[in-house]
Amino acid sequence: MNLEASLRERAALDDSAAMVELAQWLLVRGRRSEAQQWLRNAAAAGDLVGMTHLGARLAQEGDLHGAKSWLERAAEAGQATAMVSLGMVRVDIAAGRHGNLRTHLLPRSGPVHDRKTRHWWRRAAEAGDPLGMFLWSVVCARRNRPDDSLRWREAAAECRDPAVLRAIGDFCRMHNVDDAEPWYDRAVSADGDPIERSTAAARLAELLPDDEAERRLRDAATSVGAYGRGVLGEWLERRGQVAEAEECYRAAAEQGSHRAMNNLAAILLDRAETGAAERWFRLAADDGFAEAMSNLAAVHLRRGDQQSAAFWLIRAVGAENDVAWPALRQMLTGEGLDLLSDAVAGDTHQMALAGTWLARSAMTAEAEPWLRRAAAAGDPDGMDSLGFMLSQRPGGGTEAEAWLGKAVDAGSVNACCEFGVFRERQQRYAEAEELYARAARAGHVLGMTNLASLLEQRDELTEAEHWYRQAADHDHPRAMSNLGRLLELRADHGQAEHWFLRAARTGDADAMHNLGAMYGRRGDEQLARLWYVKAAKAGSDIAKAKITGRF
Repeated sequence: MNLEASLRERAALDDSAAMVELAQWLLVRGRRSEAQQWLRNAAAAGDLVGMTHLGARLAQEGDLHGAKSWLERAAEAGQATAMVSLGMVRVDIAAGRHGNLRTHLLPRSGPVHDRKTRHWWRRAAEAGDPLGMFLWSVVCARRNRPDDSLRWREAAAECRDPAVLRAIGDFCRMHNVDDAEPWYDRAVSADGDPIERSTAAARLAELLPDDEAERRLRDAATSVGAYGRGVLGEWLERRGQVAEAEECYRAAAEQGSHRAMNNLAAILLDRAETGAAERWFRLAADDGFAEAMSNLAAVHLRRGDQQSAAFWLIRAVGAENDVAWPALRQMLTGEGLDLLSDAVAGDTHQMALAGTWLARSAMTAEAEPWLRRAAAAGDPDGMDSLGFMLSQRPGGGTEAEAWLGKAVDAGSVNACCEFGVFRERQQRYAEAEELYARAARAGHVLGMTNLASLLEQRDELTEAEHWYRQAADHDHPRAMSNLGRLLELRADHGQAEHWFLRAARTGDADAMHNLGAMYGRRGDEQLARLWYVKAAKAGSDIAKAKITGRF
């Protein structure tokens, strides 16, 4: 089982730590909406890290008051990172800004006037948070406490987390409180997240003359690995050194960098090496890199393959690639486009319907992102459709069970029936019967039929007939055929024939076979043969065997 599948299985079972980890996995691939919903789920479950990350995401999107609410809960529970972010949000609210925690929000000059902001940053510093230490050192400096400022800054400098060191560099660069270069340099040299280290290398290069920037980026490419080579490739490509950029991209791509795969493919496409470009786009797209999905669709459009282009554009839209949607609008019409349009607008129920539409169109890979987003948002139909789709997938049983159970708890009648089928496969018949009964009492026709089938197996024929008849009155083929069989056992041949014929007209192979058997018992071999042949053509193996043996 791959990492994503493992995280999803655990998240579906209400493991809040897995929800947060899954959200981070999705964010790296640009799938913001689903990531945020998983953070909401983790936060609602009381996970402090989930609350903190959700607060940060909301602040980045401009919802400062929503961010403040979650960050306050985490900070008051002792989460130091939340204390830092809460202070930033409070500064932003006071300044009337819309929010972006990545730019680090202290004013360019003067003290921080908000007492609570100072309180939270001091608490974060005292709790050992490196960014909190740095921000508190800035507050101390602006309040004319140079000794305290130096002490806290030196404590922050001992940090070895590249994300924090990069963030301090960003703050220094934006607010002119210190030289950003050494902080970026420390981030590049630190152990840890290669993406953060590569980002720091790129920021560092922006501060330096070209010759020094190139030297630093080459050092980073050696020390950081694939992502560092990718950053060097982008720097070289911007300066027109395309051949050397290609070498960097290729090395990074071969080490698994999706961004490098995409960039390498773009260079190859410009050289009309379409086959090689398509291969790299596909490798990145298959692992969820949304920009590569959109680019792969463009390759298919160039060769006139609209079906394949639509396939990848739908996946790109599901992965929240902004470029893909206008292209997709030009290609699709009708119900599918309407559903996707509403889903893109953020209607979670429409996401569920869009995913169901795609699944019914045999586009399960494209359906899955929509269904997951709807399910994570709590939509019962999304949970049900996702659970059913996973139940058909090898190895998907545990996660399918979790989602179907949630859908049942959320009131989905259809999920009662789907979960009943799941339980019946596990030979947990009592649970299956209870679920079928819930669906049947709510008017679900397949639930009626499946309940009747279980009752028939227990020889409770009167009750079974009742539910078969209820479903047959709604023209359910299997119910009509099975009702006919029960009536024939009671020697009510006229009514049995009536229901067999009604079911046979729908194309039901079992009903056709049952008619053949009925006519055979009456001695009408010609009619029997006619219906056995029809049943065999409709897929009945027993009818095929009878034809072979009898005629």
